[in-house]
Amino acid sequence: MAVIQKLRASGIVVGAVVVALIAFVATDAIRKNGSNPNEDLDVIAEVGGEKVKMEEMNTRFSKYFSQAMNQLQTEEQRAEKQEEIRKQAIDQSWADLINDRTIDAAIKNSGIEIIDADIKEMFTGQNIDPIAMQIPDFQENGQYSRSRVKEIFKQAQRAKGAQKQGLVDFIANVKKQTSQTRYATYIAKCLKTTTLEKEFEYIASNQGHFGEIVSVNYSSIKDSDVKLEDEDYEDYFEKHKYLYTPKQAERDIEFIKWDYLPTAQDTATALKDAQDKIVDYSDDTDKDTLGSGVTDYISPSYFPKDTNLNKFLNTVYRLPVGATAGPIFADGKFYVGRKIKERNNPNPTVDVSHILISTDPGRPAKTGVKDSVAAKAKALEILAQVRSGAKFEDLANQFSDDGSGSQGGKLGAAPAANYVPEFADFCRNNKKGAVGMVKTQFGFHIIKVNEDPAGTLAKLRFESVDITQSAEITKELDAKSTQFVNAINYKDPKSFEVAYKKMGLTPRVADLVLTTSKEIAGFSTKQDVRQIVNWLYNNKRATGDISNVFVLSDKYVVVRVLSVRNLDKVTWKDVKNKIKEEVLKIKKAKMIIEQKFDKFYTGKISAKDLAAKIGGSVIPIDNFKSSQNYLPSLLKDDKTLGCLLGISVGKSSQPIQGNQGVNVVFLTKRDKVEIPKAGLGNDSNQDIFNNPDFVLRRINQALFNKAQVQDYRFRQDGLDD
Repeated sequence: MAVIQKLRASGIVVGAVVVALIAFVATDAIRKNGSNPNEDLDVIAEVGGEKVKMEEMNTRFSKYFSQAMNQLQTEEQRAEKQEEIRKQAIDQSWADLINDRTIDAAIKNSGIEIIDADIKEMFTGQNIDPIAMQIPDFQENGQYSRSRVKEIFKQAQRAKGAQKQGLVDFIANVKKQTSQTRYATYIAKCLKTTTLEKEFEYIASNQGHFGEIVSVNYSSIKDSDVKLEDEDYEDYFEKHKYLYTPKQAERDIEFIKWDYLPTAQDTATALKDAQDKIVDYSDDTDKDTLGSGVTDYISPSYFPKDTNLNKFLNTVYRLPVGATAGPIFADGKFYVGRKIKERNNPNPTVDVSHILISTDPGRPAKTGVKDSVAAKAKALEILAQVRSGAKFEDLANQFSDDGSGSQGGKLGAAPAANYVPEFADFCRNNKKGAVGMVKTQFGFHIIKVNEDPAGTLAKLRFESVDITQSAEITKELDAKSTQFVNAINYKDPKSFEVAYKKMGLTPRVADLVLTTSKEIAGFSTKQDVRQIVNWLYNNKRATGDISNVFVLSDKYVVVRVLSVRNLDKVTWKDVKNKIKEEVLKIKKAKMIIEQKFDKFYTGKISAKDLAAKIGGSVIPIDNFKSSQNYLPSLLKDDKTLGCLLGISVGKSSQPIQGNQGVNVVFLTKRDKVEIPKAGLGNDSNQDIFNNPDFVLRRINQALFNKAQVQDYRFRQDGLDD
């Protein structure tokens, strides 16, 4: 999405550097959930063992939120974009918290530093940074202007307060990005494939192996015939602990639920309440009422995305002033609404898709065009295909040089002014279904208008009426859940299972519940999930813990913890269910070797005779190459594969505990491979490792994993929306 982000960011540099900030209070946009008694409530994360306080997150959030809101010129724009900006500010603040303690700390330790002289060279020197050249505010007549940049910087330096701070923040951000790129580039230059390594890879990929494998499948022994002891689990876990140490804390749970099913009377009561609201709306002569559910002047881009509420609000938005809509049933509730007022929108919301044929010489084009002439020709060709009935989404995915191509070119609803002028003019001046082409500083855009431009702002009133459970249903669910918990001995985790079996109830299981989980199978809303996550993580939970009754939005629930995995504190008991299959294989392998292979296998026996004596199968190996990475009939079996590559011709291996059974490898022939006379080239950097972006992503992931980041944003209202 890089190009379209730049399209939408037109004007941001002047705004950040030159335009005075407009005061906006956002300190209460994030607040603590005061209902939680946990002593670490104000801890938002743990990074490398360091506890990060909510105060730091709030400080960063307030800065980013205020800066972004102050870029908007009208109250309507602020109301329309507030939620989107809030989420972006949260994401940016969170990324900063993590990066400061991972990648940025590593760069600081490396000694890399971007100084003011570097910044001067990047923006006004002989080697202008490619990113700087693409910023519209640094251009005149479509060309990068050093004199304009110098003037912008001088103006900001002469200013005071917010204007000057804008320049400081901008330069700090450039220094951070540049230092990350240099750090990744230095590391990339160190990653080489030597000639010797290339020769080894060539031989391994081209050398054929011939022989046979005798295999006895684990299924030849019934699970019921194998007795697993605690020592078996513990021994396996100690040898393979690294496989089961999570990157973040994890919980597995099971739960019993009693669903609230509304009666016909409950539904009828809610419908009557919704109908009464509609009557009240219709009788209200004050079209600028301040009653509940009244919005400011808004357009469809403010509506929640991809929800039934979005559809309903669009219905209300298109009504004549004073008209009502509803009751409409969706999401288990009835919606009612009314259009109160409307007025012209100087910055209409537009919903379009586009295909970009880039003219940026530094951006490789999917179409392979080399100049603007070829780009225009290709764009006209694609436009003709669209007008002839070709599917726009497919063409966008195939040809667009913008990241939105993978989404069929869809950009979603946004104010027209968010785009550069040529693009915006087409969007606001055309109706739904229109297709055309425009040229901008980024290249040629084939644009399709998905919806009529929202040329008006509307003041709406809308409310929802929930179907609330009757006293009889509440009493019934209370009685059932109370009966269940009264049958439990909270000091004995096994009593949970005894109770549900006695009452004929069936538990549901949810694995891998994380601090970041927003959905859990069996729970209906994010608020319900948050209650469960709070209980699981805001106290020192242990395997076997049982909850009291959760009264959720549409059910009553009692939860039992099946497993607790806290990073380096994992024990074999915490992963017993996960390792059982592997422990069973080890036990079966030992039994098969003792009962069959030890009795009949000798170094001189043939594969055919061995298979006949032990009841195994013979798998032929015909010209197997390691580049295949799997063996016929055995699929991915690294131990057996490694043995095949390592034993001598004419020899057989010892019995191997494979993935599907116990195997013995017989190697009869191995091809001789000659290195090409032309050689495999000199030592050189691998192309993929030479890409700083590629390297930086992997460095970030490695540092993130090493820091064992724990995300506790669920503890604060609004952070995990």
